[in-house]
Amino acid sequence: MGNLTVRSKHGKKLFAFLLAMVLCASIIPVGQVQAAAKPKFDKKVTLRAFKGKNTGLEQYMYINVPNGVGQISKVTSSNKKVVTVANVMGNGFTLKPKKKGTAKVTFQYAKKKYTISVTVKYWENPCKSFQVGNKDYAKKFNVSGRYYLRSKTERVKKKIVITPQKGWKIDRIFVWGPGVVKNKSVVYVSTGRYSDGDPSVAKYSYINVTFQNKKTGEIQGTILEFPHEGKSKNIFK
Repeated sequence: MGNLTVRSKHGKKLFAFLLAMVLCASIIPVGQVQAAAKPKFDKKVTLRAFKGKNTGLEQYMYINVPNGVGQISKVTSSNKKVVTVANVMGNGFTLKPKKKGTAKVTFQYAKKKYTISVTVKYWENPCKSFQVGNKDYAKKFNVSGRYYLRSKTERVKKKIVITPQKGWKIDRIFVWGPGVVKNKSVVYVSTGRYSDGDPSVAKYSYINVTFQNKKTGEIQGTILEFPHEGKSKNIFK
């Protein structure tokens, strides 16, 4: 009986100690919990600007904060001639490239400052050939990755043959209607209402080809659209 009493006393002391530890952990301020963990985000970003246009392909940055607690603040760019920050909402913001160069984009979370290294390069045409039917439209992407090709043809079958530039590879070919297709596929191309909006909700067909840089892993997209109104032209959006 004596041994049981001793073990019982030790058990009560251990239980009391563990309970105290739990209570202490529960009253630690939220700010200290945040400070102990770091947000997750891309620390290096490469963007593309269109030469002579003072604009480029925007990128949305989402900052994954620990346990979804707290928000980021004080988002700034060290060189606004290279990249600016816009649409800061919650834990995200948009990077807008302006011209070739480098900049540091900083933000604050839980009273600590974090930095994103941004490199802006000028647009580079990733496709050597962009053949639709018997015509090659690769040169249309020399100044931007989006081209409106006015066409009066309502619906016609075309074979797509894509060849990437050296150092690039095809990531995906997406055609309005059938979706993802393989290279050298035959698809229908149709025209429709002209729009400057999101091509994903366009009323005409388009061919969207994304390429990946073999060395850096960077993804670049080209999109050929077929509206029947307006003028054939490059789009810088």
